[in-house]
Amino acid sequence: MVRRRRLKSWSVGGVLALGVAAGGLLFGSPTLLNPRVVAPQGVVGVSSWMSYVWIIRTAHGAALVDAGHDPRGTAILEELRREGLSAKDVHHVLLTHGHVDHWAAASVFPNARVMVGAGDADIIRGEQQSESLGGRLSRRLEPEGKQPPRLEELEGEQVLDVDGEPIRFIPLPGHTRGSGAYLYRGVLFTGDSLNRWVLGAVDFASRFYTDDPKQNRESLRRLESVDFSATADGHQGVALDAKAKLERLLHP
Repeated sequence: MVRRRRLKSWSVGGVLALGVAAGGLLFGSPTLLNPRVVAPQGVVGVSSWMSYVWIIRTAHGAALVDAGHDPRGTAILEELRREGLSAKDVHHVLLTHGHVDHWAAASVFPNARVMVGAGDADIIRGEQQSESLGGRLSRRLEPEGKQPPRLEELEGEQVLDVDGEPIRFIPLPGHTRGSGAYLYRGVLFTGDSLNRWVLGAVDFASRFYTDDPKQNRESLRRLESVDFSATADGHQGVALDAKAKLERLLHP
């Protein structure tokens, strides 16, 4: 009887794991087709196991928006080398939220200040679970990154001084409690809260991975007062003329 229960448990776990993997392949397919993307303002996105990491060059190195799914950060390090930089030249890692596919390589960058919305710090530390089914399954079934030794929590909207570049943090709770976006020179990095979709349109976060879909939608209304021209998200890439597309999404 015990053996049957164990087999049943493993069967259920296997099915769930396959489901999550299939969903990831479908949701993350643009990262497979376009492993390197050039966004406005010279920002480069690289695919780290089906999650985009955005590299912002600054006067004295680089900042990252998210740190990908690969705990070794292989694609990030390759792109940095391509630009004449190393892991030590990354001075900021700005996390859009606490799902592991967005922060797994954060500890690879020894000099970086790692920042995240306050509501998600406990998720990264493993002290709290995501509320969404997809978020909980991902944490249980997917490769785990090494937790960053220093994690700074961002409380409320604020402008960060990132090597002399003003980057605005905008809280967008809903996908997770601490989800947020970062605005840099008209490019809005949205993580999973707002995604490029079919024919370059934009769409809401995936409900399967979202703690509170209704709150996510309401949070996006804050962006109507934000001046941006493009979005760069965590899995689908770059959407141009994104402000107008968001308005059409919110007011069909």
